[in-house]
Order: sequence, then structure tokens, then C-alpha cells
Amino acid sequence: MQGRSWMAALTLTAATTLALVGENREVRADDSAVVNKITLTLKITGLSNDGCEVEIKPGHAGCEFKSITQKLDRSGQIDFKPFEVISTSPDHDCLFSITVKEAGQPPKTIKRGLVLVSPTPGAKAVPAQNFSCLLRSPSLAAKDDTSKTVR
Repeated sequence: MQGRSWMAALTLTAATTLALVGENREVRADDSAVVNKITLTLKITGLSNDGCEVEIKPGHAGCEFKSITQKLDRSGQIDFKPFEVISTSPDHDCLFSITVKEAGQPPKTIKRGLVLVSPTPGAKAVPAQNFSCLLRSPSLAAKDDTSKTVR
């Protein structure tokens, strides 16, 4: 009988302690998702006359935005309209998976990362960032690989 009351007292003490610790826990801004408006500029050098198709999508599960597919001409430069990017990762990073599809070449996927800016307390506007990516076309990269072959 005494064993049961001792266990009941220990259980009650532990439950009370855990409840108090839970009440004092602060909710930090780092615990929530961060949203930024990103203006992406993409420049691909060495494209053929046909240009290429580019697909941009999130590179990991902690980064969210709508996938973008765009056809680029020979100049290889495009400025995308600002779009919202959400990061749920603790360090607020976002990874962009950029797949370049050029005629006659296998698709090439390049990943580029960006750390999103935390909003300032009380600010109503979503933070905005510019993100520029400079890439080489798959055909230009293939030429470089074959010219460095050791005989």
C-alpha cells in the first residue's frame, strides 16, 4: 500500500514539473516558416541557336514554391517575376533545383541555395530579395569536358 502512494506522489510531482516547464517555453520566431518574395535572374552562357528550356523547382522538403518552366532564347537571360518562397527549415535556407534542357544534350541539374531573410517584428510587408544565378549551358560544359581528356 505504501508503495502505491509513493508512486502516485512521484507521478504527480513529475506531471506538475513537466506542465510548468511547458508553460514557460517561449515561442521563437525561428520555429515558424519564413516567407520571402524572390526576384530570380538567370543567365546561361554558351547556348546554341535553339536556346533551352529551364525548369526550376524546390531542391529540398524545407523549401516551397511553385515549379517554374520557361523557354529561353539564345541570349540565355531571363528575369522572372517575383514569386513567394517559403522555408520551413530551422536555418531558413531554400535550395533551387535548376534543370537545363538543351537540344542534343542530356538534361543538366544545378542546385543553388539562398538563406531567406526573417521578417522584422511588426513589419507588414514580406521581405524581398534578388537572386542571380550564372550557369553554363550543357553543350558548353560538354565541350570543356572533352577538351580536358588526358591521352
